Amino acid sequence: ILNTAKDKEYDIGELLLYIFESFKYNHDGAFIYNSTNRQYVRTLDYDKFKKILLRQTLSNGYVHMHLRLASSGAVNESNIHGWAINDYLCSHNGSYYSGSRISTPLSTLTQNNNADSLEFFTKFKNEINQGKLSKIDLTGFYGVAYCTPKGNDSKMLLISKNKSIKVYKYHELLIFSNESLDFIYSPLEFAGFKFDNIIKTELLNEILLYDFKKLRIVKRKSINTLKPTYYYPFYGISNNVSNNKEMNDNIDIGDTDNYHYNCKE
Repeated sequence: ILNTAKDKEYDIGELLLYIFESFKYNHDGAFIYNSTNRQYVRTLDYDKFKKILLRQTLSNGYVHMHLRLASSGAVNESNIHGWAINDYLCSHNGSYYSGSRISTPLSTLTQNNNADSLEFFTKFKNEINQGKLSKIDLTGFYGVAYCTPKGNDSKMLLISKNKSIKVYKYHELLIFSNESLDFIYSPLEFAGFKFDNIIKTELLNEILLYDFKKLRIVKRKSINTLKPTYYYPFYGISNNVSNNKEMNDNIDIGDTDNYHYNCKE
């Protein structure tokens, strides 16, 4: 969740709690980081986690939250997402199966029982931290991944392969989710939180480097797949790049009043 307002603080506790309650069947570990107060929590105690959520406020910054449903690796605190990968905190919803396994050594704790997601982030930690999108090999990767800065940087890395990132706008908040939030109760509404009916988009089959202070994509790379990509442009997110091209130039903020539909094969 990003707060795009420069001088307004939001109480986001109830919103986070509703999201948590809707997806708490992902019961193998919870993570949250709030850049406003630098609070960083990874825990298996969901009762404790709920109390932490209710106290969350967000000024100019972001909150990164993940609930784990283990696909591999032990259920323990070491395998809870939100791993510190150099300058980023990383989470993943999906799976990763590397045929050659990992070449970079892991710690003794995770060598034989690590989460597959941790293997991916560790293997490509240098490429992630240097923003070398074309060097991140997504062979064997499925799902959505987020890497957000743990320091003062304002760039976050988004990865989508065969599962889309859903983006919603709620007042001045941008919500990036690997699951739909609006179908549970009614379209563009989530437990009473009414999303802007124009500002909604999906990102699919791309790696993006997004500057959340400038509100624009600064680098992107499309991924070869047979599935189409659908999205509306807003807050710097737009469908104006060809497949297999990495862009380093800034992309203008999209027009939120005249949105359109694009599909690319």
